[in-house]
Amino acid sequence: MTKKEEKESIDQLIRKTKKDLEMYKIETNIHNFDIKEEYRKRFEKCDLGFQVTKKLSTKKSSSKKGVENDESKVEKFTNFQWAGEGNAYSNRLVSCTNRGDAYVFNTDNGNIICSENFGSGILNACAIEQTENQMFAVGGFDGAINLKNIVINNDRRDNETGTKKFTGHQGSVSAIQFMNTAFMISASLDSVLLLWDINSQGKIVSSYREHTSEVTCLDVNEVNGNIFATGSGDTTVKIWDIREKKACVSTFQGSDSSINCVKFLPGRLSTLAAGSEDSSIRLYDLRAVKELGNYKKDYSDNNSVNSVGFSKSGIILFASTAENNILSFWNIFGKEVPFYRYIYEKGNKNETGLLKCSINADKTKIAFINGDDIVIIK
Repeated sequence: MTKKEEKESIDQLIRKTKKDLEMYKIETNIHNFDIKEEYRKRFEKCDLGFQVTKKLSTKKSSSKKGVENDESKVEKFTNFQWAGEGNAYSNRLVSCTNRGDAYVFNTDNGNIICSENFGSGILNACAIEQTENQMFAVGGFDGAINLKNIVINNDRRDNETGTKKFTGHQGSVSAIQFMNTAFMISASLDSVLLLWDINSQGKIVSSYREHTSEVTCLDVNEVNGNIFATGSGDTTVKIWDIREKKACVSTFQGSDSSINCVKFLPGRLSTLAAGSEDSSIRLYDLRAVKELGNYKKDYSDNNSVNSVGFSKSGIILFASTAENNILSFWNIFGKEVPFYRYIYEKGNKNETGLLKCSINADKTKIAFINGDDIVIIK
């Protein structure tokens, strides 16, 4: 073998090794429902094979004669959140409805673990504490937030069922999340964010007023609970760190329309997705303070994005809209249009749209709201 042939052989081996290493990383990092195709075609013309595994429902409607078929009387879900990962209660999901009810479900069997009516009209926001999965909070049109321990139905002891009420917002509560077992953050249509001490009886630790219009969404970072992101009708996305004297540490403005949802990349502090009214999803690099990508559901689909999520590897981005029954999926390193769409064809014939979509803590199931059902696919 000549030196030239030897060099070409070595170069070819290096190229093959690099490709094999890249493929190994892809195959070991991509979760079981991301993409299961050969390297060259892994993000093209694929079927993720989702199937409905469970429907969570209360199936409550007015019992008055003559209104059984009145859709306005049907109890419908407005929001939900999966429990956190790592303990025996990670199969829980908390939800809230248009009738002021909150339900905690066991997502393995679909049973309601506990329920409560808070008598405050429509509830827009709910959250479950992500470390122990033992308490939840809900908020609604009246601007109040109710905090409650999760107690299994028919096992209600007086010292465990007390509800704490937090008042401070002047507008409807749009989002709530726990930062840890001691603090939670809430957003409102009054444009204000409030940080609460949940071990007190309604103590406001801090208020943040940098947004100039309604705050529509928020997401607490799973790596560092001191950091969270918000989106607003003022078209900005803001990053916050409650340890800083000036808590708002950066601002992004890529869209000309209201921001409806924000989501951190799993296990990362540096990357965030934001969905907006203009039907786009923007991916931001928080360290370089710049936009990394702009994803569209379809060139012909101008429906607003109401929720976004990531697969376990972070390579797959997905989103829903309230105008159709489609979940769209993107490869964040690929084209700006979806590589796959899941169409929910078995929904309520009177319900068009998926109100919210979200992936569970171990990234094996996706849930979405379709009227009076929370549908789980896998």
